[in-house]
Amino acid sequence: MGLFRRRKPAPDASAAIAEFWAWWSARHADVSRALADREPDAAPAHGFAGPLADELTERVHRIHPGLAWEVDPADGGEGHRLVLSPGGDDALRAATERWRRSAPATEGWTFHASRPPAPERLAGALDWDGHELDLSHTRVAVRVNGDRIDGSVYHPDFAFLPEEVRDAIAAHVMALALGEDTAARWLGAVRGAEAPPVDPVPAASLPSVVEQLAGMLGGPWRSGQGRTPLGKSVLVALRFPLRRRDFPVHDLHVTVQVPYAESGRDGLPAGGSAAALEAFRAALEAEAGEDGALVFYQTGNGSQVLRLYCDPASDVVERLEKLASQWSEGRAKVAGFLDPEWRALAPYVK
Repeated sequence: MGLFRRRKPAPDASAAIAEFWAWWSARHADVSRALADREPDAAPAHGFAGPLADELTERVHRIHPGLAWEVDPADGGEGHRLVLSPGGDDALRAATERWRRSAPATEGWTFHASRPPAPERLAGALDWDGHELDLSHTRVAVRVNGDRIDGSVYHPDFAFLPEEVRDAIAAHVMALALGEDTAARWLGAVRGAEAPPVDPVPAASLPSVVEQLAGMLGGPWRSGQGRTPLGKSVLVALRFPLRRRDFPVHDLHVTVQVPYAESGRDGLPAGGSAAALEAFRAALEAEAGEDGALVFYQTGNGSQVLRLYCDPASDVVERLEKLASQWSEGRAKVAGFLDPEWRALAPYVK
């Protein structure tokens, strides 16, 4: 099955997110008490149950009915973390990221826009729509397929389950091992297998498999060189792999064009201009920070064109314009347009 797919963009959830955090400010102390008073065998998926949990579910579903939530102990055991899960939907991932960025500081709590890895659950029980499985009996086989990893997950009880349930549980196991975001970035096809794999790997070792693949691909930039019709050289560099999931709220395509004064016979920057351009790129990325990502730049024919995707809800464009106005080798230009599907770089987006 295809584990992750692009859906239609989610409607603007700003009002519902603001309402959620207003509710949270009034009720988080009650949530903390409910967690302290829960039974020891309470289901870990939500952390607590009852009317208060129903309230929380209602507030989450006002943001989008496709979202799920979890409360777990925070890393290190101090406090708790509240997680909103978008599953494999990139549009919902944008909503959860905006939710996270709007979170008020709350003592004893952290907030996460996707499910983090939970390898400890791979040794426990799973109740999936009435089907109970001991995940310690799970076996996984993986195959590198280009810049993705295809996975096959086996469990002895799969023999009694329909294909769609097997596949859904297989995807869940992979997400437990990797976390939702890493799974979205790196997994290709994932299926539930009826027969045990010949060469299985422990599900808990999947993060190291991803690290090896990332190392094989190199990065974080791929570069190349070409020529203009007049024979001048052009250098291009692309963030690689370029994943939409890495920048969920970056819907604004921004172009920054800066001219350079010194060049060699091939038309590429030389001397002080080469050093100045390198320093400008570093300053550009620092200024953009969490609000923007440099994804592509092209150099040649007297100018460097840098392309970023940015958060349109931020003031990043104004900050970039101020930075560009300080360029000393000619007039720099900044332009932008909304491009939530990243169509401007569609051939390169994974």
